[in-house]
Amino acid sequence: MDENQYRAYMLRLQRDEGQPYWRATLKNVHNDDVFHFANEKELLRHLLLALEIPQKDIGNN
Repeated sequence: MDENQYRAYMLRLQRDEGQPYWRATLKNVHNDDVFHFANEKELLRHLLLALEIPQKDIGNN
């Protein structure tokens, strides 16, 4: 399947007692890249950027 059409990640979330934010670890199951995030906002920003369509592919849809 085309990488632009399918993404798979394993997500781990952890929040220590008294902490306002969730920390996250995101693992790309295709290539084992691991990303660490200090809060939910950083995680969501990363995911949104990962889902953007590259400019070269816009005309191919």
